[in-house]
Amino acid sequence: MTDLVYEGSLLRGALVVCDGQAAELVQTGAGFHILGAVETLAALAPDFLWKLDASGVNQVDLVSGAVATRSGGSIVAAAEQVGQPLAFAPGSNGYVSADIGSFNSGNFSAVFDLLTIGTSNTVVLECGDNEGWSVQVDTGGYFKINIGGVASGGLNTTFQIGDGVPRRLGFTYRRADRLGTLYVEGAVLAQKVLGTPNSATALTIGSRFGAFPIGAGSRIADVALWRRTLSAEEMRQTKYRETRDWLLPRAGVHRTYVAIKGEPPVLQGLQAITALASRKLLDVECGGQGRIYGTVSRKSTPANVPLRRRVRLHRSVDGYLARETWSQADGSFEFREISTRYEWDVIAWDHELQEYSTVANNQLAEVA
Repeated sequence: MTDLVYEGSLLRGALVVCDGQAAELVQTGAGFHILGAVETLAALAPDFLWKLDASGVNQVDLVSGAVATRSGGSIVAAAEQVGQPLAFAPGSNGYVSADIGSFNSGNFSAVFDLLTIGTSNTVVLECGDNEGWSVQVDTGGYFKINIGGVASGGLNTTFQIGDGVPRRLGFTYRRADRLGTLYVEGAVLAQKVLGTPNSATALTIGSRFGAFPIGAGSRIADVALWRRTLSAEEMRQTKYRETRDWLLPRAGVHRTYVAIKGEPPVLQGLQAITALASRKLLDVECGGQGRIYGTVSRKSTPANVPLRRRVRLHRSVDGYLARETWSQADGSFEFREISTRYEWDVIAWDHELQEYSTVANNQLAEVA
């Protein structure tokens, strides 16, 4: 028995392989993000990149080798599953700090993985508190950022991030016009003209030097910083693109899975021959190869005046209405594909005056 996992959905009848082992799909379509996947971030050449997975106090920057220091908190599994990457859990007062210099003196961007639970106002990531820039969970569990002070530099959203769902979040700041943009999974969430950063203390991750921590059960990993404004396309590339279902090894189960990317598979069987356009119905009673045409006009001198009228075609024998059209600007009309077996009456209607006139009686259709 073989199944296919495609973009978070389970499709029956294909082949899936997970690290050479039989696997069991335990969750589908939930959009689960595995914390700790740094490949898409490293490809964009950040100035700083911390995985936050070292068991000791020192957390080494993967780009420059600069060391960030962990104070309190702990390194735990990024998700409650065996074999998942590790992440930093600040707990009640933990944080990671690093001296990154005047990082907020020009353009800058940040991307990070976050799982947090709660509705209190807490600090996720910041440099120079609210007067510099500060990414926060707002009261209610919403995503927000302050740049250059709370009064003029706050970008508040109603997007819920305190719900315990792991996500890749980010923001960019363009100094020239002070435009700040928040991103969720590589997609733009909100934009606003913010303040100008005027504080440049050390970077802190997980809390503000122990104050306002993101709390119990929360995790943060893969913090990447750039001294430039990433483009929307670059931010889109930061999205973690592997399948988001959990595949867990399960001994003795001879079922194999393959996770594929790209275009969906070609449909087979009955689905592949579905009509993509409606078929023209055959008029077996009044249809045929004949046509009737003529002109609607009012008798006048020196020439008749063409009229635009609703023109109806009735079967002479019983008055059955078979066709209907409008005459053109020159008064001409035509009925196509009608039967040559019957005689027809042509009636022109003036709806404004509630009058009608007979254009033709007992007319046989010409063969087209």
